[in-house]
Amino acid sequence: MKSIKFIPAIVLMFLFANCAQKHEPKMTDNATTTQASPPREESKSPVEKSAESAVMPNQNQLDEAQDLIKKDSDTQSNAFMPSSVAVVSKDTARKFIITGDIKFKAKNVIKATYNIEDITHKEGGFVTSTTLASNTDYITTTPVSIDSSMVTTFYTVSNTLILRIPNYKLDTALKQIAKNIDYLDHRNLKKEDVALQLLTNELAQKRANKTKQRLSNAIDKKGQKLDDIVSAEQILSNKEEQSDNAKLSNMSINDQIAYSTVSLVVYQPQTVKREMICNHKSIEPFEPSFGSKIVDSMQFGWTIIKEIFLFIVKSWAILLFVGLAFFLYRKYKKK
Repeated sequence: MKSIKFIPAIVLMFLFANCAQKHEPKMTDNATTTQASPPREESKSPVEKSAESAVMPNQNQLDEAQDLIKKDSDTQSNAFMPSSVAVVSKDTARKFIITGDIKFKAKNVIKATYNIEDITHKEGGFVTSTTLASNTDYITTTPVSIDSSMVTTFYTVSNTLILRIPNYKLDTALKQIAKNIDYLDHRNLKKEDVALQLLTNELAQKRANKTKQRLSNAIDKKGQKLDDIVSAEQILSNKEEQSDNAKLSNMSINDQIAYSTVSLVVYQPQTVKREMICNHKSIEPFEPSFGSKIVDSMQFGWTIIKEIFLFIVKSWAILLFVGLAFFLYRKYKKK
């Protein structure tokens, strides 16, 4: 009987121990989960989390945007890099005149202009022309108070430069100028072979010199008559002029060969300038009062009466003649 009484007690102790073991891991798991997850995250809804991520981009997105901008800038600069046209040919039989026409946008026109001028001078070239101007796009006027208005001016700063750069330094100079490009509009480079033109001018100069020498000798030895001498001198002058023109043409061509000509147009993004101005009230013309107008009208009427009276007085002879004629007419009509 005693052993039977102890059996229920043993079963209850076993069940209590088993429940305690199962309950302890659950409490541990709950504690771990609570500690791992911040309370603020549990209080936020999924909509709030998505809105927060849309408003505040992460660092990776910012880095990708900066890399994209840098790649675009590098692409623009690389697009400006000169081709083989700007490279001087090693073939001495060829003589090239290189000209360029370039237009691009810079972040700051004034800084870009200074940089381009410094590069040109450093490479042994020079600037023949520079025109810096602000072109007004449009102007708006916005009233802000009774006596004031805001004037907003939208304008674009640009500069047109003409550079002369040694032909063997053109490629190097253009690559340095490319660092100022923010957006390239166009880049046109042209290489013209003028070797035949130089040869033509040299041959023409030689022919003119030979003819000039023969004419000079003929005038000195055989020129007797005045008419013959004058005609020969005129021909000699024409040949000298042809020789000089051929020489000057070759000098001009050689100068263009030695120094390439590049025309640059640099502009920057549209700039806005705002300033406050005073609104000037319109001034109405003076107008006399009603009483003053009555007085003026009476004076004007009295003036008319005086003028009529004076006219009658001045015309007494006419009135006398008219009266006498009327009297005679009535007298003779009664008879």
